[in-house]
Amino acid sequence: VLLSLGRLQNLRYIRHEPGAGLRIGALTTIREAEMSPVIREKNPTLAQTFGEVANVRVRNTATVGGNLSEADYASDPPCVLVAMRARVKANSVRGEREIPLTKLFQGFYETSLAPDEVLTELIIPDPSPTTRSAYIRYVTRSSEDRPCVGLAAVLDMEPDGICKDMRVVAGAVAATPQEVQSAET
Repeated sequence: VLLSLGRLQNLRYIRHEPGAGLRIGALTTIREAEMSPVIREKNPTLAQTFGEVANVRVRNTATVGGNLSEADYASDPPCVLVAMRARVKANSVRGEREIPLTKLFQGFYETSLAPDEVLTELIIPDPSPTTRSAYIRYVTRSSEDRPCVGLAAVLDMEPDGICKDMRVVAGAVAATPQEVQSAET
């Protein structure tokens, strides 16, 4: 059985809620997220990362929820979203639950979603005013290729310039995005 969610327009949105952060509906296309003025203002690194996915034809069709549900080890957004401590909402007949992205990805193309759950929303917490982030990737052939390695860094500074918190996550190097704890330490 093939079931299309394409007509569920209530799952296609981008909004910012003060105190909660960015909220992106699962059926929002990656291109919509890349070009969103709200995402570009609130989290430019995330907008840039969405712009790294495949090519514009793919980004116009692929959805944020589909990208995360596929759990492709070599996709750009999961690496950044894990570093940003994002989480997703999933729904089933049992109700709704939130899953931190650090717990969503279980292996190559495998998530912690139950067979009857559908990912409905991505939530990215607001960074503090002193937070800086970046994402870089290395590809072997063309800019449209999947990364051989991607690296996300999120750094939160004290007002005096001392590092308060740092998260470094590598993508495309293992079955799931990998925190580089030795770099964080």
